[in-house]
Amino acid sequence: MSYFADADLTERIRGTNVTPTSGEISAARAFAEGYVDAALTPKYKCPFNPVPDLVKFIALDIAAYDVLCKHFSIEDPNVGDLIQQFWSRAHETIARLQAGTFNLHDNAIVDEAAEKQIMASKTTDQIVVTDEALTDW
Repeated sequence: MSYFADADLTERIRGTNVTPTSGEISAARAFAEGYVDAALTPKYKCPFNPVPDLVKFIALDIAAYDVLCKHFSIEDPNVGDLIQQFWSRAHETIARLQAGTFNLHDNAIVDEAAEKQIMASKTTDQIVVTDEALTDW
């Protein structure tokens, strides 16, 4: 399953005067999906199926970065900031997902064995650390 459609990528880079070829889209998709999966596998079951909207958003930013870097320099005064914005926004979002400050919506499959839950006790200020899901705590 692909994380985004070809038309989604073309729309994401609209206004840059770049119409990516099918080969560029395929290469950008492979790069983006591989990057997302490698970054999020420690916390989530990858590849995602179904694909959460946030993962689609991240993958599109990475793919847009990949395509535009093949056509322009990051130093280009017209699109350099846009290219850097795609990369930094994707990277920051991934970092927040890894840190747990962002979460994917409920249809993401979480690898509970890799996710630790830390909660303060209601009565003694002790910290409880467990690999088990805490329910009705």
